[in-house]
Amino acid sequence: MSHITVLHFAASSGSLENVKCLVEHGADVNCERRNFGSALHAAALSGSLEIVKYLVEHGADVNCERRNFGSALHDAALSGSLEIVKYLVEHGADVNCERRNFGSALRDAALSGSLEIVKYLVENGADVNCERRNFGSALYDAALSGSLEIVKYLVENGADVNCERRNFGSALYDAALSGSLEIVKYLVENGADVNCERRNFGSALYDAALSGSLEIVKYLVENGADVNCERRNFGSALYDAALSGSLEIVKYLVENGADVNCERRNFGSALYDAALSGSLEIVKYLVENGADVNCERRNFGSALYDAALAGSLEIVKYLVEYGANVNCERRNFGSALHAAVLSGSLEIVKYLVEYGADVNCERRNFGSALHAAALSGSLEIVKYLVEHGADVNCKKRVVGTPPKSTVSSGSLEIVKYLVEHGADVTNEEILILACEHGNALVVDYHFQHLELKKSNKHREKIQVLKAMDDENFAK
Repeated sequence: MSHITVLHFAASSGSLENVKCLVEHGADVNCERRNFGSALHAAALSGSLEIVKYLVEHGADVNCERRNFGSALHDAALSGSLEIVKYLVEHGADVNCERRNFGSALRDAALSGSLEIVKYLVENGADVNCERRNFGSALYDAALSGSLEIVKYLVENGADVNCERRNFGSALYDAALSGSLEIVKYLVENGADVNCERRNFGSALYDAALSGSLEIVKYLVENGADVNCERRNFGSALYDAALSGSLEIVKYLVENGADVNCERRNFGSALYDAALSGSLEIVKYLVENGADVNCERRNFGSALYDAALAGSLEIVKYLVEYGANVNCERRNFGSALHAAVLSGSLEIVKYLVEYGADVNCERRNFGSALHAAALSGSLEIVKYLVEHGADVNCKKRVVGTPPKSTVSSGSLEIVKYLVEHGADVTNEEILILACEHGNALVVDYHFQHLELKKSNKHREKIQVLKAMDDENFAK
């Protein structure tokens, strides 16, 4: 806020009287806020032609640029004010002035959906193929905004339908993602490559599947889109369809050759996404069509983990009934039991334990399911796990013992329960951690159960804490 002047506020508010008063009393019309430009930017964005005129007449630089966000012309185009755009251009504004990574004013006009401003800028020399480094040309924005008229106008005036953004593909992606079948058809009819791929994000078919548009998916496939085209780490379009929860698109893709067991390097098959989205229907369909219930992602386990994490007991039951391994482990993230604990579902925890889940299965540095339950503050789950053999003194490098994990959740009830069931509370580090977290009740409880050792490095700090007024801890 220290970089916003009173003149900026006046220009933003649309008060010409206040702007005049400030300028007459010495306000600098070209004073700039770091990334937010001058008062002229604010006036253009607010849509006040009168203030824009007044500022320009009093020396405001029409081409003053904000570091990443361009000149006032960008703001006028984005606000949709043709009058301000015309005025600025007539007074020397550069129609091809570019923001670092964000392109020219034409991009803003296309994004705002103003065909009139787009036409005016092009007629006055705006480059239809001016590209933002990572975000492409104005055609992308027109496609994303869903304006077929602007898309047609730009293409008719030389816009490249296959112009690609570094990692983000062509305008066809944006059209598919926005769900506009008309724009998708127009672009394809005018030469757009249906299999143009973004490095990590696949082809337009992915976006169509993610947007949930069966019509666009069908159109792209009918026009040659590869149903098994894969993104580096992110799999095929079937993943996106499963994640979006569209059973119709999943069925269509599988019926047209999509591989149900196509795997992403670290993220598994479409079954994972279906489990995570909570769609039992898609899970069933994929399994019935050959999906491997025990297909494992490198560090991230099986679909059962995602189902447990999503809190879907129905999907968990279905997967277990079809052979899912309840003790399949992700390297750093444990088994499905850990996921069930993190989701807070006692029902899933019970179901998994009843079907053989190991209550003492450990994640590398992050402990057992009991650590997760203690950290999440779920006394019911803590009790259930302890009653079924969970080790209350299991210690891991990062999280310590379950009582230590409990400190972060601030649950005195869990601390008491663990102590009553054999947890070691002579660890002074737990007290120090409780003090740092401001858990007064936990601190007070530990004072009552802690035996100080002379050799302990925290002895002096604990004695000071213990000597403090009881009201600070035991209220």
